[in-house]
Amino acid sequence: MVVVEVHHQEDAERRIKAVSLAKQGQWMRAIYDVVPSPKNRHQWYGKDPTCALCPTPASLKHNLTGCKTSLIQGRYTWWHNQVLKCLAAALESKRNTTNSLPLRATKSFMAPTFTREGQKKPNHPTTKLEARQLDMAQDWKMLVDIGQQLIFPPEIAATTLRPDLVLWSPSLKSVYITELTVPWENTIEEAYE
Repeated sequence: MVVVEVHHQEDAERRIKAVSLAKQGQWMRAIYDVVPSPKNRHQWYGKDPTCALCPTPASLKHNLTGCKTSLIQGRYTWWHNQVLKCLAAALESKRNTTNSLPLRATKSFMAPTFTREGQKKPNHPTTKLEARQLDMAQDWKMLVDIGQQLIFPPEIAATTLRPDLVLWSPSLKSVYITELTVPWENTIEEAYE
């Protein structure tokens, strides 16, 4: 029975690794623009290369950021917000779980020391964090820029900047600021012209 369980665990690990490698392969195809976009299907099979929404040849870059029709219809904003909602939901779940658990005892954190060129490295060892950052407090708060205009928390800083997500702990005096971007984001401004 133990042998069978070990085989099941090994098979599960192999499957997890295979899935991650398959995902990595998909990303590599996107990086080198060899995904089956209409433009590539035209080169490979002679299919119509135009975008389904506009008369422009639909390369991967065009599909992700260059289609003026998608820009006008708000499809890029929708895509950005859907990814942000998934990220926010995962963080909110973790934040709620962390805030409801008892506080873990952690070792004190020693800040990294920097050494100038030519100097000797200090002899004292650096202390590793035992707990993950979110586990070190129970007062995490989070704001997300979806549906309403995010107002940056005034207890952190006075600014008019609007990041996509702000996660902070008043007791730790720690802030995580997230700005979600999409590939070829610099061409979105070009598409407005």
